[in-house]
Amino acid sequence: MNRTLEGRTVFVTGSTGLLGNNLVRALVAHGVKVKALARSLKKAELQFAGLKGVEVVQGDMTAVADFAGHLRGCEVLFHIAAYFRDSYTGGDHSAALRAVNIDGTRALVENLRSKKSDVAEIVVPGEEHEKPLNSTFCAQLTFLASHGGARQSATCTAS
Repeated sequence: MNRTLEGRTVFVTGSTGLLGNNLVRALVAHGVKVKALARSLKKAELQFAGLKGVEVVQGDMTAVADFAGHLRGCEVLFHIAAYFRDSYTGGDHSAALRAVNIDGTRALVENLRSKKSDVAEIVVPGEEHEKPLNSTFCAQLTFLASHGGARQSATCTAS
């Protein structure tokens, strides 16, 4: 655990999922204050009941503007939220995948780039390191859609 996070406030998307839930608990155990984004307020409150240092923020990655104000005061964003097909019943999930994983992430990054928050770093699963967020920040967000392995990408270019 990076000791420099102790006593600081971070924001975690996807906080009630398997990875997000464990991340929230690990951060709090190391003295980090967490704003935990969750679609279901009831689920998050039950999941984090009695866990000191967690503030649940109700929101959805398809409506970033609705929760973006809660990014103020957070120095690091752990972006864990993602849509995945939670059943193998078939069907085309490309619209939901795009709405959350690509468009939602793009909206989140654009919000950070617009200086509407205090976030200086974003951490994404699979990345080898944290990337600084500054005027030269440029993110290439690539996702593989579950249907046919089609490659989709979203690019946020530096202004």
